[in-house]
Amino acid sequence: MKLFRGLSTLLKGIKNVPQFISLFHEQKVTLSRIDTQLGDVADLLKAMQNKLADTDLIVDRTEGGMKDPNWISPMEKKISLAMENYFQQVECLLSIYRALPNLRYLPSTRGWAGSPDFLSKLVEIVLKKKPQFVFELSSGVSSIVLGTGLQANQVGNLLSIDHEEVYANITRDNIRLDGIEQNCKVEVCPLVDIEVEGIIHKWYDLQTTQIKERIDLLVIDGPPGSTQSLARYPAVPLLYSFFSDYTVILMDDANRRDEQVIAERWIKFLHTKNFEVQRTDFPNFEKGLVMFEVRRIV
Repeated sequence: MKLFRGLSTLLKGIKNVPQFISLFHEQKVTLSRIDTQLGDVADLLKAMQNKLADTDLIVDRTEGGMKDPNWISPMEKKISLAMENYFQQVECLLSIYRALPNLRYLPSTRGWAGSPDFLSKLVEIVLKKKPQFVFELSSGVSSIVLGTGLQANQVGNLLSIDHEEVYANITRDNIRLDGIEQNCKVEVCPLVDIEVEGIIHKWYDLQTTQIKERIDLLVIDGPPGSTQSLARYPAVPLLYSFFSDYTVILMDDANRRDEQVIAERWIKFLHTKNFEVQRTDFPNFEKGLVMFEVRRIV
């Protein structure tokens, strides 16, 4: 009888093994995700720590400064602004992870990559507007959050183009890693000479790709500003015919002078093509961002 009871208990335990394995796997995935998040936050906190170390370089308040208790050295102002920015980037990074529970891996957001505040705005627009088709100029970490957001919506596709094969392949690998390849595609479109309004621009060769849908969201982070003056201007003149009746345009690096000039010229151009344009600037973003809500006048 004891043997029978022992076997019965053992069989019940074996029956529950798959559940235990499944639970263990879920916990392992969760821990892996948390580890990735903490790693990203740690990178930003490290940068903040380095900025704090710069306080040792603040000019000594010996000549005139000590006489005014409200006097702040230029170095202190610079460090204060830098700290505010890094705090904002950490907040936005955490916001991305909260908004996209299906995000498995987020590449680095430092250097030339999109900053967390820019990426967070992309996530917000995708989740709120639920675009059917997103067209992106220059692939990268932005492609990952766009594709993951579309996956969360369970609707929409992303086509991202890049002028360099090496960067396109990196993004493709990250897309596969995040499991969003069904609704995300990256194509290589080399920069070629294209005439726009009588001026030759180095811009993407769209003959190497096909835009089959109306663009609901256009994300512009290329070509690089170093390509030439007003490098990103051709985007709207060459793509406006693909716009939906309502299209959102987001351009990164909008604090640069060239991008400010481009923004003004786009508005004038779109008005001549029977579009209403509402412009919103985000100058407090790390690199600046400008958003256009474009409506076709019927």
